Amino acid sequence: MSDSQRNGVHPFDDALADRWLLSWILPSLEVLKRNLARIAPVALGYGAYVWLLPHLLLAGGGNLAQIINGVQMAAVLAAFMGFGYATLVRGEGMPHGLAQVAPTPGIVQRLALLTLFWLIFWVVLGWILKGLFAALMKSPSAIELGMWLFAKLQWWSIPFLLWLFAPIGFWLATVSALTQIRAIRGEEAVNDIVVDSFRRVFAEPLRIAIPAYILTAVGIIVMYVFAELIFSGFAQLIMRTGWGLSIALAAVSMALALSFWFVIERVYAPELGLEDDVQIGMEDAGEDLSALVAELPLSEQLTQLLGQQGAEAAVRQVANWVRTRQAGLPELSALIQQCGHAELVARELSAVATEWTHSSKTSDLGWLVEQGLTLNPAFMMDAPGQVLALARKLTMLNRSDLATRLLLNMLKQHRAHPDHLPAGLQLARVLATHSNNVDGARKLLGQLAKIYPDEAQVSQVLKQLG
Repeated sequence: MSDSQRNGVHPFDDALADRWLLSWILPSLEVLKRNLARIAPVALGYGAYVWLLPHLLLAGGGNLAQIINGVQMAAVLAAFMGFGYATLVRGEGMPHGLAQVAPTPGIVQRLALLTLFWLIFWVVLGWILKGLFAALMKSPSAIELGMWLFAKLQWWSIPFLLWLFAPIGFWLATVSALTQIRAIRGEEAVNDIVVDSFRRVFAEPLRIAIPAYILTAVGIIVMYVFAELIFSGFAQLIMRTGWGLSIALAAVSMALALSFWFVIERVYAPELGLEDDVQIGMEDAGEDLSALVAELPLSEQLTQLLGQQGAEAAVRQVANWVRTRQAGLPELSALIQQCGHAELVARELSAVATEWTHSSKTSDLGWLVEQGLTLNPAFMMDAPGQVLALARKLTMLNRSDLATRLLLNMLKQHRAHPDHLPAGLQLARVLATHSNNVDGARKLLGQLAKIYPDEAQVSQVLKQLG
C-alpha cells in the first residue's frame, strides 16, 4: 500500500459509521484473515494457558480461593488480550497510518485498573441480581407472573427470559471491550475511559440491541434443533483429542475476539491509533499538494496555496502541518498567523485538538489550545462534547489556566448540553486544587446548586472542599 493511503482513515471508518452489530461480523473476519499469522502465537499461548488452568487454580471452594482464582484468570486474559490487540493493530493499522499504541507501562497500569473495575462491577451486579431474584421469589405478583409464563411457554420460558435480557450482556461486553481498547491505544485517565465508553455505546443502544435479539434467537433455535448432534459431536471430539481440544477452542475464541475488537474500535473510536507522521485530509486541499516544490519553505508554500487555491485549502494545509508537527512550534505559530482567517483556522485546529486529546502524544496540546484561544476566544465551542475530556487532559498537563478558560466558555455557551453540569464540577475542582481558589470554587458550586437543585454531586463536591 502506498504512502498516499496512509491518511489516518481505515476503510471501515465510513463503511461502518452507521451500521449495526450484524454488519460488523464480516469485517471482523476480514481483519482476522489479514492478521491471523500475527496473532496466532498469542491465541495459541492463551489456549495453552486454558489447558493448564486446572493445574494453576487454587484448590478448595473457599471465598479467598475463588477471589484469587478469579483475579488470576482476569489478569491473564487482560494480558493476552492487551498484547494480542497491540500486535494486531500495528499490522492492520500500519498501511493506513493507524498503528499507534500507548507506551507499555501505561497500558499495563490502565489494563490493571480496568480489570479491577470490571471484576468489582460484575461482582456487584451479580450481588444486585441475586438480591433482586430473592425479592421476586417472595413477591406474590412475581410468582404469579412466573407461573403464567411457564403455563404459556413451559420449558421455553427459560430461553425466553435469556432472549429478553440478551441486549444487556451485549451492551456490557461492548463497553468492556471499548474500555480496554482505549487503554491500549490512548493515554486517557481510566475514569474518563469508563464514563465515555458507556456514553458512546449507550448513545445508540438499538444498533446493538436488535442484532442481539436476532443472534440470541438464532442461537437458541440452533441449540434446540441440533442439540443432540452438537453434544454428540463435541463428545466425540473430546474422546479423540482429549482436553487438548481446549487449546483450539480458547485459541479460536481469542483470535475472533481480537479481530472483533478492531471493528468495535473503528465503530466507536475511529480517532484512535493516529500516527504522528500521517497527514490527514491532504486530498481535501484540491489538487495534488505534492506538486508544490518540496524544497520551498513552508511559509512560501503557504503563500502559493493562498494565491492559487484560496483560504480554505490553505487553512486545511496549515492544520495538517500542525497535526503532523511538520515544523517546530515557533514556525507553526508563525504559519498560523500568516494564514489569517482566524475563525477558519480555529475551527480546523479544534478538530486537531480532539484528535490529540484521544491520542498518546499530548505534549503539545497546551500549545495547540493556546493558539486556538488566541485565534478565537470561543475555541472548541463548536464541539462541546469534546471540551470536558480536553479540559481534563490539560489539567493533567498542568495547564489548568487553559482548562479554566474552556470550561468557563462551556458553562456560558452550552447551558443545555449534557456536559454542562460535569463541566461545572470539573471547573470547581480545578479552581480548588490547581488554582488555589477555593472561594471561587464554592461560589461556582453555589450557582450550580441553584441551577441543578436535585443533583447530589454538587453537594458532594462542596463537602469535599470542606
